[in-house]
Amino acid sequence: MGQFGNTIGIGNGNPSGLDGLLGLNFSNSALSNLGTQESTTSFDDKVWQFEDAVSWTRGRHTLKFGGQYWRNVIKTFYAGNNGELGLMDFDGRFTNASATVPVTNTGDGGADFVLGLPFQIGRGVSTGKTW
Repeated sequence: MGQFGNTIGIGNGNPSGLDGLLGLNFSNSALSNLGTQESTTSFDDKVWQFEDAVSWTRGRHTLKFGGQYWRNVIKTFYAGNNGELGLMDFDGRFTNASATVPVTNTGDGGADFVLGLPFQIGRGVSTGKTW
């Protein structure tokens, strides 16, 4: 599929060179949902822990020795709720049949898409770097 978001004219539709199509969600339309948000997660947490202790008693003397080694490697990446590619929601509020307030969203979400008027957009991080 390649960088399809950029190909169809959605500016910065493929951040950081990611392949795919961002999530396009339509309400009140014959058109269905297209694409994906690409919700990437990577939780690669590791812990190494070594402990030991020694007590030595000789007569009235007691010697205690101990040590601890702990290494915690955290490689956590979460793109966010909106995903790396993001999303655009179209619900028909801009092609509504009447101009009443509040908006009743009786228009066509596909028509809002053609006009380039999403009611909501969102995108998570796409750096792939760990926290």
